[in-house]
Amino acid sequence: MLPIDTASKLPNTASLALPEPSLNELQTIDLVRPPSPDGRQLVHLGCGVTNERLRRFCVKHGKVTMPMNVIVVEITICGSNAPICHGVGAKNKTLGDIVRKVEYVDANGELQSVNDPAH
Repeated sequence: MLPIDTASKLPNTASLALPEPSLNELQTIDLVRPPSPDGRQLVHLGCGVTNERLRRFCVKHGKVTMPMNVIVVEITICGSNAPICHGVGAKNKTLGDIVRKVEYVDANGELQSVNDPAH
């Protein structure tokens, strides 16, 4: 979700915290209000949010964290979630197991969302 000139430049400064507001809607992090029925605070992430940006957001706000993640900070959260393997173990869930909703734009330009755990 990063432009090729950004993704191929080292060091990748796009992984650093961005000035608020985010540069674009794909890099936003927003607290979902109200919290979920079980009291957990959910976070809405744009697909361009890097692991480092989320880490800094968590430290700054001190109210949210992820139960597991990869240690690579320059990739996006979606990029680490897509392989459906990170966090997996005999007693551990994957990153995908903590996703509560996915929003995307379909081929017709319509915003779609999937929030049924069966899907």
